[in-house]
Amino acid sequence: MICDEPTSALDASIRAQILNLLVEVKNQLDLTLVLISHDLRVVRYLCDRVAVMYLGQIVEVAPARSCSPTTATPTPG
Repeated sequence: MICDEPTSALDASIRAQILNLLVEVKNQLDLTLVLISHDLRVVRYLCDRVAVMYLGQIVEVAPARSCSPTTATPTPG
């Protein structure tokens, strides 16, 4: 299942419902989830592993639990 920013424009209560639904579907159907997100809280909640991209290249692969907003690769500004 591919999810591109699935909760980015949702309010908090709907966001929680969608995240719980994604976890339920993923577990019940034994699916792999490819999540595209800037929200590291969502990444840590939904994913087991994370690949960090910078300028179109994967620069880091690690367990999702090790992701921290303070260690994220900066975006060019």
